[in-house]
Amino acid sequence: MRFSHLVVALVLFFSCTPSSAERLKEGDWIGSAGIGFMSSPALFLVSPHLERVHSPGLFLGVLMQAGMGGTNALFTLSFTARYQIGNDPRLRPTIEAGAGITSATAAFSSSFGLALHVGMGAEYLLSNNLALSSVVRANFAPPVQGFFLSWPVIQGRYLF
Repeated sequence: MRFSHLVVALVLFFSCTPSSAERLKEGDWIGSAGIGFMSSPALFLVSPHLERVHSPGLFLGVLMQAGMGGTNALFTLSFTARYQIGNDPRLRPTIEAGAGITSATAAFSSSFGLALHVGMGAEYLLSNNLALSSVVRANFAPPVQGFFLSWPVIQGRYLF
């Protein structure tokens, strides 16, 4: 019974929160941080991201992905381009791509390499300055790790 009340309260909250899809202007900065997981191997993911609005719907920035677990650690730092699709005032699908460098502990085949990623996800605007998002990224990091997935399950995004 309490679970159904919580679901109803969340639906009412998200449907009543004012928001504007065209809140972003060229030159604005967006900071985000997310937590989730990286596989394979299974690692806890922390993923800060700083972006600048280049044009409507297009964001350029820097992404760090830090996967940690036991004695294993895998880090990537990449320049990214992210694009929002659609005109819905609250929910925007996104696609992104990036290139950079990666570093890892001795458990991986190499300790340093290139990093390439592509991803897709969605962003939900809670207010004019705050959004929640999630994105799944396919990462290629030769020679450190041929392929791995990263998924910041929940990210908070803030418009400065």
